[in-house]
Amino acid sequence: MGTIEKDKTLPELGNALFTLKEGEISEIVKTPFGFHILTVDTHIPAETPSLEEATEKIRAFILRRKEGQAFADMVNTLQKGADITIFKERL
Repeated sequence: MGTIEKDKTLPELGNALFTLKEGEISEIVKTPFGFHILTVDTHIPAETPSLEEATEKIRAFILRRKEGQAFADMVNTLQKGADITIFKERL
């Protein structure tokens, strides 16, 4: 399943997974998706990013949102000023 963050999985899986020690195998866990047997290879401690790392991630996130909004605005502007003809026989 890869790396799983606490509180970012099904409660049934989280309850079993985060009580296991490295190398332990869980009992059978039932979820709406079926039955699972879990094991933990390694625990990765949570890390708090530095202010510089967090600032850059936030800046990139805001930039992506602004770019997306600018693109949507441009498409709307182009559609409003366009003379569109749909040739159904060519579809």
